Amino acid sequence: ARDGNEIAAHTRTHPHLPTLDPAAQKAEICGSRRDLVARGFQVTSFAYPYGEYTPATERIVEGCGFASGRGAWGGIETIPPADRFGLQTLENVTDSMSVANLESEVTDADPGQWLQYVFHDIGAHQPGGDEYRISTADFTALLDWLAGQRDEGRIVIKTIGAVLH
Repeated sequence: ARDGNEIAAHTRTHPHLPTLDPAAQKAEICGSRRDLVARGFQVTSFAYPYGEYTPATERIVEGCGFASGRGAWGGIETIPPADRFGLQTLENVTDSMSVANLESEVTDADPGQWLQYVFHDIGAHQPGGDEYRISTADFTALLDWLAGQRDEGRIVIKTIGAVLH
């Protein structure tokens, strides 16, 4: 957070929110925000576990004081978004994606398009783990490339909060 990165909430226990009743959803969603605020973070964005949500879940996220909610699929987002509590992202990053492929998504985007990536796990593959992971080396290489593109004025990098406010 001190480096300008946005800290978003993601529930307390990572449940499939649509399977919970509204009171349990509210406890998970509002509780995660309260937990982070208590630790000194300014929290305005929410990321749905598994990208799963319903219109009722969106209303709970808004009622808990969030300014946005991000799913985990849907494609390129618009600015302004059609639904700030149902923000779309590109396909979740997996261990089978190359840095070159991720870079080409960025360079192929039209000016003004909002590309959001979901990096669920960063690091070495763990036994029994899923494919939603990028190695530390590949993540670092992508960040270095993005920083160079930004520094050359080819792309703009903003937090969700900065795009929406």
